[in-house]
Amino acid sequence: MIQLPNDSKILDILWIYSQVCMYWHTGSTLDKLAPLKAVAHSTSPTLFLHGSADTLIPPNTLQELYDNCRATKSMHMFKDSTHAQAISNYPNEYFNVIKDFLVNNHFTTIQN
Repeated sequence: MIQLPNDSKILDILWIYSQVCMYWHTGSTLDKLAPLKAVAHSTSPTLFLHGSADTLIPPNTLQELYDNCRATKSMHMFKDSTHAQAISNYPNEYFNVIKDFLVNNHFTTIQN
């Protein structure tokens, strides 16, 4: 994983870019996102995945989102995984969690 220095201007530029892109596509900005509200209105089966060592989004957020979701749902916490690294850290576990979710919710009939 690439580690940027704390004083890097790259993150500032990426933040501005992401705000512009989101506004262009949705008419809203990242600071207006309301995940708790979104999951409360979801009717689609939802799989919540999170890393226990995530410092960007605290792991307790997973439980809060899960509890607020009214749809069919499952959650999985990847041990010692940081933000968005579970697929790299635990590829087999990641695949199996997703496969099981898809099978259990009748999206596919994959068995092995």
